[in-house]
Amino acid sequence: MLSLLDDTCDNFATYQEVKMLTKAIESFHESALEELPETMKNLYRIIIDLYDEIEVELAKTGPTFAVNYAKEEWERERSYAASAIECYMNEHGVSEVEAVKFCWEEISRAWKDIAEECQKPTPLPVTLTERVLNFARSINVIYENGDGYTHSHLLKEHIDSLLADPVPL
Repeated sequence: MLSLLDDTCDNFATYQEVKMLTKAIESFHESALEELPETMKNLYRIIIDLYDEIEVELAKTGPTFAVNYAKEEWERERSYAASAIECYMNEHGVSEVEAVKFCWEEISRAWKDIAEECQKPTPLPVTLTERVLNFARSINVIYENGDGYTHSHLLKEHIDSLLADPVPL
């Protein structure tokens, strides 16, 4: 889903269309579909359908608070959000280097929290929690040395080790 959204916005949408899609996603209402240009309607429909599918699947195993929370978050976030580094620099009057250092320390603490939480029992299926954990791991790898998503050459070593030179089992 992230690739589809990123590629569509980067390669096929105008700035105005991206703004309109962002506004629709932030509102997270099906009625927003009518306000979008034809080129964005299918993508928005896919996003809405995906969240509905996730909600149905989660309902089979327990409460669907996570999907509802995600929808509420999108509804709450209505304007530009500065990066964590920009916010830290502005709030604490520090350099970008200091802000980056602080953010990496926060990420390190967050991974410790994640590891600790993974040791606790949960009513959620293990397959779901493993997928969430693996998604977090992949995001960490993709962005650890810059924007590896946009600049894929930054991931060359990881891709080589995964596909070209895998560790034999």
